[in-house]
Amino acid sequence: MTVEPSDEVDFFVSYTAVDREWAVWITDVLERHGYSVICQAKDFQPSDDWKHGMVVALRRARTVLAVVSEPYTKAVYSGVEWEQAALDDPGGTKGRLLPVWVTDWQPIGILGSRVAVPLFGLDGVAAEAALLRGAAAAARRGGRTAPGPVPGEADPAAPARFPGERVSVWNIDKPRTKIFPGRAKELAQLRACRAEDGRPGICAVQGLGGIGKSQLVIEYAHRHASEFDVVWWISAEEPVTISDGFRMLGAAIGIETFHSAEQLRDRVYEVLATTRGWLLIFDNADSIADIRRWIPRKDEAGSRGQILITTIRGGFTDIGAVVTPAPLDLAAATAILHSRVPSMTADEAAAIVAKIGRLPLELKSTAAYIDRTRLNAAEFRDLVEREPEVLLYGAPSSTGEPGIPATWTLSFARLRADAPAATQLLELIAFLGADAIPLYLLTGSPERLPEPLASAVRTELGVNDVVAAIADYSLVERVDGKLFVHRSVQAAVRRRLTAQLDWSGAVPAPLVTAVGCLRAAVPTEIRGAPRSWQRWAELLPHVLEVVRRAPAGTVQLADDVGMLLDHGACYLRERGVLRQAQELAENAVAIVTAAHGDLHPAVGAYRGNLAMILVDAERPTEALPHAEQALAIAERTDGSHPLEAARRRSTLALIQRDRNDATAARRGAQRALTDTRKILGAGHPEVALRLNDLASILAAMAARSRNPTALREAEKHARAAVDIAEKALPAGSPELARHLSLLSRILRSLGELPAALSAAERGIAIEQAAYGPNHSILPTRLHNIAAILRRQKKAEAALSFAARALAIDEATYGLRSPVLVSRLHQLAVISCDLGAWDDARGYAERGLRIAERPDGEPSPYARSLSKVLNRIPADR
Repeated sequence: MTVEPSDEVDFFVSYTAVDREWAVWITDVLERHGYSVICQAKDFQPSDDWKHGMVVALRRARTVLAVVSEPYTKAVYSGVEWEQAALDDPGGTKGRLLPVWVTDWQPIGILGSRVAVPLFGLDGVAAEAALLRGAAAAARRGGRTAPGPVPGEADPAAPARFPGERVSVWNIDKPRTKIFPGRAKELAQLRACRAEDGRPGICAVQGLGGIGKSQLVIEYAHRHASEFDVVWWISAEEPVTISDGFRMLGAAIGIETFHSAEQLRDRVYEVLATTRGWLLIFDNADSIADIRRWIPRKDEAGSRGQILITTIRGGFTDIGAVVTPAPLDLAAATAILHSRVPSMTADEAAAIVAKIGRLPLELKSTAAYIDRTRLNAAEFRDLVEREPEVLLYGAPSSTGEPGIPATWTLSFARLRADAPAATQLLELIAFLGADAIPLYLLTGSPERLPEPLASAVRTELGVNDVVAAIADYSLVERVDGKLFVHRSVQAAVRRRLTAQLDWSGAVPAPLVTAVGCLRAAVPTEIRGAPRSWQRWAELLPHVLEVVRRAPAGTVQLADDVGMLLDHGACYLRERGVLRQAQELAENAVAIVTAAHGDLHPAVGAYRGNLAMILVDAERPTEALPHAEQALAIAERTDGSHPLEAARRRSTLALIQRDRNDATAARRGAQRALTDTRKILGAGHPEVALRLNDLASILAAMAARSRNPTALREAEKHARAAVDIAEKALPAGSPELARHLSLLSRILRSLGELPAALSAAERGIAIEQAAYGPNHSILPTRLHNIAAILRRQKKAEAALSFAARALAIDEATYGLRSPVLVSRLHQLAVISCDLGAWDDARGYAERGLRIAERPDGEPSPYARSLSKVLNRIPADR
């Protein structure tokens, strides 16, 4: 129902922030049944004076509907709202106050004594009925008649979701546009693009920047949220942001870890196939090839899914339908401008639309400019007449980015004059990713910012003022401590900087600042530090964006950009995203090499990390030259980096171990240990790492040559590593668990089973606490425990650990991965011990099917599995 500023309204919904969802749902129910309602969540703009708005709303509302919970009764301004209504109607006979209880906490005093509507404990249908009965009673007490339901529109918005009936998995945090007319056709086209023939519906929304592509799919997701169990937004500018979006989706639906993008994709769609419905949104896709590899195959994800893609690029008809939004028609564009600037008439709004154009982003920025400057329609038209050039939207660039919109030129100029700190912030975020820019990126390192922005962000009030200045012009939006900015705004700021300033080949100062802020904000402790991973997930899209914006061959940024890429690669390695980790590591090596040459110490460090990524990917041959060059660089620094040389020598030794070069591996590991002790002292945690590396090399040698002397030497070093770690590291350190795990395996090989089990149980307890119960590191630990228990003749207990190891690996790698063969072999052997012959046969036959090779060569496990089958009695 449209409410003019001077109209009386039926209800003002009073609530506190924690009950916002209830307020939105209550407002939606009342409006759908003909009541006029004011609610801050829907009717107040970010630039409004909300205190004044509250006073006006209280004056206009016939009834104050109080959304009552314990936090509500303690909120200062909430008290002002309901207490005024109670004073106006002390006996409760006029219906001025309607308390609605949304929790089982019962208030005392006036709120507890008035006739209330309790909604807690009710489902959506019962709660709606109770609310409408209470609203009708309040209307009758005020001498009014309850209205009836509002007739439906051609494409009505879906009812707001009842707070107790949420989508199971939802990550859209971009703000939803309050006014959304003129897109019924496009919404219907998206609705029609549904699954068929066992494959999800796929639709690309393609068009000019600023046309409203992202807002269209956001609106669609909200309107149809009740049809999906999973709604997930994925930033698709870069391949790595797509894989990271899938990784976070996997974690949200119970897939803890994985070792390749393909395995992650397969597991995600296996889980999605079990839901009632799912919606994936790939936003701002740059390449159809980047998207294609994440699209499910036919019948893979069931027939209840939908994939939407937003892009400025063409060519997406190869994978699905394409919807191309046109500029809004005059009526819709006028309605948007009029709703945002209600002081102007519809005719005045239409006249301005005719001048500025009908793109949603342009309408929004024009309304913000008029609101901020307090110009009336005539004054704005006069400005247009005096400076018509500011209303040229400009031709799109070769990448599809629009020119600088009409009022942005005016907004930028006014912002620069009135709020220079806000201008600096806008220029800074123009070089970051568009979505979810965390404010701590700015507040965490004010010393890296230019003045006056640096001084402004040192206090919370200063941050609020700076952000509000930009938000007033609708250039950014702030949601839950993060900033969101349209990519077209970023492009316009960058182009304006280029046009106004002569950089003379230098790097733009805001880009230098963005890189510096990121370097200060990213965690540097990554290996075995899962607490740092969430921050890396938040910052990695911004790291990739500044790398993309940095001019090629820029020495000025090479060190910082190289560090960001290298550490980003280390983060991705920890998460098991090895292909993208390799790409970032290779880029880091290339950038620093171009700036400083082949022999710079950073090149050696980054090559060493690249080598370890390749080792994790089981590609030791490719890792070897990087490790050798990393060591050579460290050794050429005239002793200035001896610790780095020791680290690189140890990495090389592990690669030589995997290549069966035992002599070189042992020699390198022993030297690395000696050098590290000399540099850091015998009790340093890094000495424990070198001891662990040497012990693992000796254990591998012993296994190949059946040399008990080497195994005892491995035990000695492993115990020394554990002793150092216990003294130097926190009790819950994953590094300590790593040392305990190796010691356990060595003790098992020596037959010292109780000690082996004790070390294994300590280690796995630490790792489960640090990484969660389904991390990919755990199956190896569980397999070891099962092997120990089997040798202790505790087959039932062993079976439980072995089965859990298989389940985690299946969830991580899929159902046909070669990794499963060793797990299935162990389960088959234990089942034979228990006389569970049918189970043993099932495990062994499944293992043999997986172990079959295309070239016909037998797998190393094939013979062992065949022996298991031969153990099974013929009559079983």
